[in-house]
Amino acid sequence: MRTHLKMHSGEKSNKCNQCDFASSQAGNLRAHLKTHNGEKSNKCNQCDFACFHASNMRTHLKKHSGEKSNRCNQCDYASSQAGSLRRHLKMYSGEKSNECSQCDSASNDVGNLRTHLKTHSGEKSNKCNQCTMG
Repeated sequence: MRTHLKMHSGEKSNKCNQCDFASSQAGNLRAHLKTHNGEKSNKCNQCDFACFHASNMRTHLKKHSGEKSNRCNQCDYASSQAGSLRRHLKMYSGEKSNECSQCDSASNDVGNLRTHLKTHSGEKSNKCNQCTMG
């Protein structure tokens, strides 16, 4: 009960000794410390993927199973990743939350913004890393 009450009081007595992370719960600190020591205890049995959090592994395993439980209610699009569905839905809303800091360009997809930013830097977006073409 004491630990639970700390959560409501905002008291964060479990502090990381390597960064500014702090939590009211010791379990959260233990999980956080794995990010510093590189421990990835959740390993996929079908490929080389490994991660810190079991929830990320559950999401990853959907790629192997083909499960696509995140479905668009406006078309037949489906994805195993909730973030992919959110990105897809922006197409319908017209939301363009990824804005260029150097001009008026905006996109609903962060990848498109990254490609656009290369126009300002002069970097070629389709560059071959094996030769001098591109």
